[in-house]
Amino acid sequence: MTLIDDAPRNGRTVPSFPLSDRGIPHPVAVATADFKAAMLTADKLIVSGRTTEDEVQVRVSAACDALSEQVRTHLRADEPGVEVIGAFVHGEAYPYLSLSALVDRSYTKPRGYAGDFLTLQMVYDDQPQGVRRLGPYVDRWFLGIPASCAVKNRRGLLRDIIVDTARARPGAPTAIMSLACGPAREIFDVFGEPDPPDVVATCLDIDDQALAYAGAIARSLDVTERVSFVQANVVKLALGHNTLGLADQDLVYSIGLIDYLSDGLVVRLLDWIHGVLRPGGTAVVGNFDVGNPDRAFMDHLLDWRLIHRSPADLEGLFAQSAFGDTPVEVRREATGINLFAAALRAA
Repeated sequence: MTLIDDAPRNGRTVPSFPLSDRGIPHPVAVATADFKAAMLTADKLIVSGRTTEDEVQVRVSAACDALSEQVRTHLRADEPGVEVIGAFVHGEAYPYLSLSALVDRSYTKPRGYAGDFLTLQMVYDDQPQGVRRLGPYVDRWFLGIPASCAVKNRRGLLRDIIVDTARARPGAPTAIMSLACGPAREIFDVFGEPDPPDVVATCLDIDDQALAYAGAIARSLDVTERVSFVQANVVKLALGHNTLGLADQDLVYSIGLIDYLSDGLVVRLLDWIHGVLRPGGTAVVGNFDVGNPDRAFMDHLLDWRLIHRSPADLEGLFAQSAFGDTPVEVRREATGINLFAAALRAA
């Protein structure tokens, strides 16, 4: 018995694999069992005291990598039975993976949504945390996967965009707005520059705790006169259900938001952004690329499901919006996983 027949699909041939007794592709069943055995061995080595932290990390990372590779191979979104297979892997592997503080928060979503401000801050801090003996080792692995690295990289890329925008407008404060701002670390990175540019920032978020967290950072840096915080539902703003008296922005950006929005909502959001930009102002939106190698892991092990898009997809969304035929520049951070699409409002 095989999972699927060798038949052309979307111009490619999908390989078939023997099924285990539980109806799971044999390589997945084996990889899951091997993962559990490797984690148990690593735990026993820690207890024995006959190993180093580096040796344990190598074992844990290798086990997690092998499992992630099988998940990537066998849990493609368009394959039959993918949810059943994903549920099996989650049930078997999650008790070990959840020892990681970041994995556990990503899956349990204590703020009610994925990628909340503290989840992002944990990625930015890049300091492994976890429970019991294996937790910090799993956390270190998870902090190093491509998707986590992409999140860390986008912070620096956004900082550069803010600085470049401000340097291009000498002699006047540069008004910037971050939508679904989270911890807003890229903004505070700008204020932490030795010679910070003249920037006035507005941070919007629906989460009052995110705004309180970012506000505490602003107070610690003594920049409260340069940053304002507004609790608002960006989707309702885009749909016209709420209004804000904010206009003439030089830069409006969003990272980690449109990955959760349908194409129609993204277009409405771009229309709204266009309306609050000054002529010549810049809109930047970030989105995970369709080539994200950790997509299946995020989908099935973390229940962290994003709408992945290509550069052409983002260009098409801008074209459908008030930006019309304005040229769109799409950049990538160092891993190539996070896309940043930018366009100017016509002068």
